[in-house]
Amino acid sequence: MSAHDGSPLVLGQGSFGKVILYKPPKSIVAQVARKIFDNRPSQAKFADQEYSIVSLLRPDPSGDDVCHSVVKLLGNGRLPAGFYNFEEGSRFIDYEYLDGPTLADIIDSGDDGISQTINTPAKLAEIVKALVCAVHYTHKKKILHLDIKPANIIHTRAGRTVLIDFGISQTMYSKDLSEVRGTNGYQPPEWWNGSLPDEKYDIFSLGATFHRLLYGYSAVDTNDQLRRLEKAMKPQAKGAMARSSKQRNGTTIA
Repeated sequence: MSAHDGSPLVLGQGSFGKVILYKPPKSIVAQVARKIFDNRPSQAKFADQEYSIVSLLRPDPSGDDVCHSVVKLLGNGRLPAGFYNFEEGSRFIDYEYLDGPTLADIIDSGDDGISQTINTPAKLAEIVKALVCAVHYTHKKKILHLDIKPANIIHTRAGRTVLIDFGISQTMYSKDLSEVRGTNGYQPPEWWNGSLPDEKYDIFSLGATFHRLLYGYSAVDTNDQLRRLEKAMKPQAKGAMARSSKQRNGTTIA
């Protein structure tokens, strides 16, 4: 599917690049959500990391370990020459295409935070059950999502609720867990106090998502989180200023 000018339909975009709707030739899959990374060394690293992590979420060959609430990985590769206006060699990851809005879209469309599409206790219970399944499955595979929020959850027109976007996810044994991740309003208080994330990080984010879904507003004081971040960054900023001053004075920093 393409836009009227012949360019692909863009489903989303960010600092990594774009996600487009694409129909692979000679494929049994009608359409995929193709995540295309900018052709830069830094983005190539992120593309490889995301694919390796999401690959761990594939069901076991026995078929006994399946969760339909986690987005399905379909493949990856590099773009050929002439693929629309994207640069040749750019990395991409193909995910299943999910036809429907995010929970953020649904929340924002309702006066009280709950759209008419999910405004019954039974429908809300189905969403909760699906997301609990997604988080349990992800943790069982030793993966931390680290950015669970309404914008990263799709509720399809067929009624399926799916956790998406593992772009900043990490394995539980990763050496990069000390880096600040996630989204203000969905990060647990202990994270801001310097604790490394574990399964409880995602569980807190999931609870904050449920609160937003039910009430239409965040359960967390985001201003307080920003103050904590500013406080945490001050020592680093002072260190950077000191190094800069020494460099201006001709001092070499080891």
